[in-house]
Amino acid sequence: MIYPWLGASHQMLADASQNKKLHHALLLQGVQGIGKQTMAVHLAGALLCPNQQNLTACGQCKSCHLLAAQSHPDYLVLGHEQKTIGVDEVRKIADFCQTSAGQRGAKVVVVNDADLMTTAAANALLKTLEEPANNRFLILVSAQAERLPATVLSRCSQVTLSVDDAQLVEQWMAETDSKIDWQSWQHLFLHQPLLLLKWQQNEDHTILTNLYELVQQLKNGISAQLLVDILQQKSEYSSVFYIFVCDYVKQALLKQQLDFKAYQICLQHLLNFQQAVKQVLGLNFPLAVSDLVFALQQQLKR
Repeated sequence: MIYPWLGASHQMLADASQNKKLHHALLLQGVQGIGKQTMAVHLAGALLCPNQQNLTACGQCKSCHLLAAQSHPDYLVLGHEQKTIGVDEVRKIADFCQTSAGQRGAKVVVVNDADLMTTAAANALLKTLEEPANNRFLILVSAQAERLPATVLSRCSQVTLSVDDAQLVEQWMAETDSKIDWQSWQHLFLHQPLLLLKWQQNEDHTILTNLYELVQQLKNGISAQLLVDILQQKSEYSSVFYIFVCDYVKQALLKQQLDFKAYQICLQHLLNFQQAVKQVLGLNFPLAVSDLVFALQQQLKR
C-alpha cells in the first residue's frame, strides 16, 4: 500500500524502474510518521515480484506469498527498535548480495534507521554501494539522514518523502478505521500523519490536548509542575512540547505581542532545553522545565 501523499514519490521511482534507471541504492528520508518503512516494504515487494506493474507487486505470486509470510530468501532486513547497527550486521549485506537468488530474480536489502550505523558499519557498506552486483537493491531508511557519512550519501539516490498536499492527509484520515478525533493542535502534525494515527490509537491525544492548552496559558503564568507531570509520562512528549511552544511564540510574534528580539531569545531558550533533554545525563528535569517556563514568561510579559 502506498499512502496517498507519497503517490508522486512512488511514481517517480516507478518511472525510473520502467526506464531501467532505478538506482541500486535508494535512501528514503523524511520525518517520523511519513511512511518511510511502508514505502520500503512496498518497493522491496515490487522488486522481488516477477509480475510487478508500475513498481507494485502483484500480491498473488509465490514471491509475494513468501514476503507476506516473512520467509522470502531474497529479502534481508536490518535495523530494528532504534538500536545501533554494527559492522557485523552490515557485513551480512555483502554476503547476502553475493549469493544466488533463491527465486532467480532480484535480491533486496532494507536497512531501517540507517543513521544508527556505526562509523565502522558505514565504512563496511561502502564496498557494496560502490560495486553493486547485478539485480541487487539496497534501500536505506532514515529520519535523520544528515547523520549518515557523506561517503554513503553520495552513493545513494536520495528520495525525500513529505506531505505536499494536507488535504490528501485529511481525506485519508477521514477514511481510516481509526478515525482521528481532531483537536486544535493537530494541524501542526499534518506532515506526520502516521504519528497522528499512532497517538489516536494509543490514546495520547487527550493528554497532548491538555499539554497544548497548558502552553496557551504561558503568558499568564502556569504551573511548571503540571508541565513536568505531563512531560515525564513519555519521552516523546518533550519533543511535542517543543513544537507547541515554538508555534505559540511564533503566533505571538505574528500578532505583534512579541518583538523579534524577544522571539529569538525564546527560541534559543527552547533550543537549549531540547538539547539538554537529549544530551545531558542525569538532567534535573523538573528544574530544567521550571527554568524554561520562567525564561519564556520573562520575554512574553515584556
